[in-house]
Formats: sequence, structure tokens, C-alpha cells
Amino acid sequence: MSPARVSLRSVACLLVLAGCGSTTTTPSSDEPGDCTAKLRIGDTTYAFHEDAVTSHPAPVKPLAAGEILDCDGKVVDTATPVQMRGVPVSVAVAVVEGWPGIYVAEGVAPSTWPDRLRR
Repeated sequence: MSPARVSLRSVACLLVLAGCGSTTTTPSSDEPGDCTAKLRIGDTTYAFHEDAVTSHPAPVKPLAAGEILDCDGKVVDTATPVQMRGVPVSVAVAVVEGWPGIYVAEGVAPSTWPDRLRR
């Protein structure tokens, strides 16, 4: 990875982290200062979810490139999400590189998650 790409990624990460400490309310939360990384693929927005498993379920296939969004919904980077075995894309996807983690589609209640996503 080129130094410019690393620097750009560092700046984007800092911008997201700076937004997480703000006192504004985000569209996905009623709590001030609550901001998590979000991933948008087409018309679906996924939020990074700490309550999902920490080790990714087995990836099935790469999906279309997604956009990483900051707290204000602005695009700060791109990521390549993967579909996970046993988890519908309508529920959650995983990102392995750059912005790693499990991203759950907004509006999907934890009670409806497949067992593979539960700790």
C-alpha cells in the first residue's frame, strides 16, 4: 500500500473517530455521541456491531464494493464486504480488510440474527 493511501486511510479513520466523540445525535441513535462505522452497499446501510461475533463466520463470496460512512453520512473510504455462510446479506455482511468487522443491516433486531452471529 502506498504511503499516500496509508495517510488517507489514517485521516479518514481519525475523522470517523473524531465524530464518535461529538455531542450530536446520529440518525441511528437517540444517544448523544453514539457513532459507529457504517457501510453502504447500494440502498442498504449496515452498522458495525460489537455484539456480533468477533471471529467472522466463513466468507462465501465477495460482494459489490461498499462505502464507509462517517457520522454525518459522508463517504470516507471504500471497503469490500463479503457474504458470510449461513447469514443472509439482508441481515449482515463482514469486512475483512481496512474496516474489519461484522456490519448488520439497519433495522434488523438482534433477536432475528442467525445463530452464527450470536456470541
